Amino acid sequence: MEKTKKIKLAVKISVQASLLSIPMGETVEIKANQVKANSVRSAVRQLRKEGYGFHATEKGLIDSILVTTTAPNEQRFGIKSCREITFEFIRDGYEIIQKYSTHAYSHSSDRRPFTHCFDDLGSESALKYFGNQCNVMGEILLSRYDHFIAHKMITHATTNLSASELEDCYGNRVRSRMRDLFNMVAFDREAKDKRK
Repeated sequence: MEKTKKIKLAVKISVQASLLSIPMGETVEIKANQVKANSVRSAVRQLRKEGYGFHATEKGLIDSILVTTTAPNEQRFGIKSCREITFEFIRDGYEIIQKYSTHAYSHSSDRRPFTHCFDDLGSESALKYFGNQCNVMGEILLSRYDHFIAHKMITHATTNLSASELEDCYGNRVRSRMRDLFNMVAFDREAKDKRK
């Protein structure tokens, strides 16, 4: 049987963030008195949907749950729709901007930045939160740019928009930072749709 580590989940850190801090290939045991097994299973399911590799099994009568990472940390990143992020912002407010920038680091000792892929950049709308207008993805990209410069935080994005259309959506400041943040890969209009 594979050797397992026991970990303590930090109270103020989300279950998902704690799971993302598990080194590749390791199995950790999470005690039922630390966090409910349903919370761990739910977090594992959500992270799988976002493209992360995790496997969870129960041990005993839900006395604890074993979680194993199945993909290297450097290769783990989720694809998140920009529209979904704006819906999260409507529900949770400005902490969503931090979730994808300032708080997008592993909670292990090396504090590696998380890589994110934002799908369909420019498809979302500028929103109001308690009456304050906010271009959510513009703010996330500006913050991630700062973290890219300071800590090599990698960001991927897909879009159907041209560079000038992106500038119309996010402004010149964000567009200029995109030049450093992204390596552009353009497809010809006649290229076959890769999603099919």
